[in-house]
Amino acid sequence: MDVDVFGREERTLGRAQQALEAGLVCGPGRDCFAGLVKEYDRLFRHTRRMVAMGDRFQGSLNELNQRLAASEERYRSIFENMVEGVFRTEDSPESAQKALAGNTQHASQPGVSGAVQAAHNAAEHPGVATRLVEANPALAAMFGCDDAANFLAACGSVGALFASPMEREGFFALLRRDGETRGFQAELQRPDGTRFWAQLSGRVQQEKACGAEAAQSPRQAQPVVGVVVDVSERRRMLEEIYRLARTDSLTGLWNRGYFMDLACRELARSSRDASPLSLIMIDVDHFKKVNDTHGHEAGDDALRSLAEVLALSVREGDLVARLGGEEFVALLPNARTADACGVAERIREGIRCRELGCRSGASFGLTVSVGVATHRNRETLLEELLRCADEALYAAKRAGRDRVEIFGGLA
Repeated sequence: MDVDVFGREERTLGRAQQALEAGLVCGPGRDCFAGLVKEYDRLFRHTRRMVAMGDRFQGSLNELNQRLAASEERYRSIFENMVEGVFRTEDSPESAQKALAGNTQHASQPGVSGAVQAAHNAAEHPGVATRLVEANPALAAMFGCDDAANFLAACGSVGALFASPMEREGFFALLRRDGETRGFQAELQRPDGTRFWAQLSGRVQQEKACGAEAAQSPRQAQPVVGVVVDVSERRRMLEEIYRLARTDSLTGLWNRGYFMDLACRELARSSRDASPLSLIMIDVDHFKKVNDTHGHEAGDDALRSLAEVLALSVREGDLVARLGGEEFVALLPNARTADACGVAERIREGIRCRELGCRSGASFGLTVSVGVATHRNRETLLEELLRCADEALYAAKRAGRDRVEIFGGLA
C-alpha cells in the first residue's frame, strides 16, 4: 500500500488527539469523540501491522514464484535437450468414454485418429492414463516427426506406440501392478509403419482426489511419466555378438560349440519320441595338398564352397556345422539310414562336380569322404554317435576316399 496513505491518516489522527488534549472538543460529544479517536488509533495500528505482514507474505510469494520459474526453466531445458525421449500422459475419463462410445468400432482400423486411439486405450487400461499430452523433441524425432505437436497428433496415446499388443499389455500390466517399470524392452512402431526396438521406463504419478471430486471420479486414471531409449543399435550389436559366438567365421555355418548344444537337444527329442536320427561326418580329401599347392586363400575358398554344397543338400530343419579344419558334420532329425545315405551321396557328388579356381588362374577340384551313423538306441549319447560316424568316415578314407561309408555297429 502507498506509504503516503498511512501518512495522511497518521496526521489526521494526530490532529484529533491534539484537539482533545487542547480542550478544543467540548460539550456532551467530547467523550464520544475521544472514544472514536481511541478506536481509530487501535484500528490504525492493527491495519499497519496487517499491511506489513501482507508485504512480507507478498515478498515471500514473489521469491517462491521466482524460484519456481527458475526451476521450471531448468526442467524445461533438461526436458527439451535430453537425448532420451520423454512423455507425459493425462486422461479425462468423461471425454475418453464419450469418444469411445462413438468410435469403438473404428479403433482397430488403419488411420484412426489419435484421440480415438487414446479413448480406446483408456478403456482397455483402467487406472492408468494413456493419452499423450506432452513429449520432448527427442521422442518426436525418434518417431520420425518434426516436432512434439506433430508427434502427439499422429500417435495420441502410449498404447499406439507399441507394435505388439502383447508387449503393450505387458507394459501396462507392470504399471498397474507396481506403479512403475524400468528397462522394459519392446518393439515400437512409427506412424509410417517402420519399427525399432526401445527400452521404456515409466512411473505412475499418484494424484489423490478429495471431497466432491473424489465422489464424482472414484476411478480417475493416474498420469504417467515415461522415458524411451532407442536400443536398436545396441540390440543389433548384441545379436551380432550372439551370431559370432555361434557361427564359424569362415563358412557361416554353426560352430562346434553351438552344434553340440543343438545336437544334444535333438538327440534327447529323438530318444524321447523313439524317432530316427542320422549324423553325417564329412572330411575333405588331401586338403593339405590344396593349401600347399594353391595357397591358404584357395583353401579357404574351397571350404566356403563345401559349406554352400552342404547347405544346399540338406533340409531346412537339419543342422550343419564346421567341427574344425576341413571336417564338417550334418545332423538329420527324422532321417533313417537310407535317407541319410541319399543326402551324403548328394553332398559327395555336389562337391566333386565343382570346379574351384585361385588367383593364379589355375583350377582344381575337391573330393570328400563321408561317414554315416544312425541313432536307433534310446541310450546312445552324442559323443558315441559322433565317434561312430567318424569311424565310418575313416573307413571311407581307407577304402580309397571320395565315397560314403555307413557305420553298422549301432543297434
